[in-house]
Amino acid sequence: MPSLFRNIFIIFISLLLLTQSTSGAEGNKTDDVNVTEILSNPKKFDGKKLSIVGNYHIKFESHVLSDGNRNRLWVGRPSEYATLSDINEVNNSRSRVIGTFISGRSGHLGRYPGRIENITHVKALSGWTEFSPLGFKLEGIIISPIGNNALFVDSRGKGWTVKEGHFFPGIISKKVKRILKDRIIFIEDFENYKGIEVREFEMVLEKNFGID
Repeated sequence: MPSLFRNIFIIFISLLLLTQSTSGAEGNKTDDVNVTEILSNPKKFDGKKLSIVGNYHIKFESHVLSDGNRNRLWVGRPSEYATLSDINEVNNSRSRVIGTFISGRSGHLGRYPGRIENITHVKALSGWTEFSPLGFKLEGIIISPIGNNALFVDSRGKGWTVKEGHFFPGIISKKVKRILKDRIIFIEDFENYKGIEVREFEMVLEKNFGID
C-alpha cells in the first residue's frame, strides 16, 4: 500500500508540473502582427510583446523594421537573449523580430512613430534573405516584343506584374527603370541627412522564362 500511495503521489506531482508548464507556455505566447497593423492602431499594441514581420534595414542613423512602404518602426537595443551579431546577420532581409512595442516618437530625431524594445528573437525568414527592398520577391521575367514585365510575389503570397517605367504596387518611391532577361533595375528615393536622393539598384532573377 505505501508504494501504491507513493506512485499516486508521483503521478499527481507530474501532472501538476505538466499543467503549470503548459500554462506558462501559453502565457508566453506572442501575438503575430506586421508593421502596418501595429501603426494602424498603436494604442492597441502599446507595451505588448509582439512577433513582428517586416523588412529589416540597418544603415547610418537608421535601424528600422518596415513594411516596404513609408510605415517604419525604430528597432531598439536587443536584450541578453538577442545579440547585435544576430541583428547584423539579418540586415536587408525579410525578418521576424520579437520584442515589446512602445508607441510614441522614437529613433533618430524622433522621426519614427514607435519602437521595438527588449528584443528576444531576431531571424531572417526562409526564402527572403535576399529580399527586395519592398518586401516583394522577384519570381519571373517575361520578355516580349510588346513590353517586358517583372513578376513579383509579396509577403502574403499575392502576385503582381510590373512594367518598365511603372511604380511598385502602392509604393511611389520606387520605380522599375529597366527589365532585362536576368534582372531588373529600379530607382528608389533614399532619405538621409542631406535630404532625398535617388539611387539605382538591381534585383537578379535565378530562373527566367519568356518570349525573346
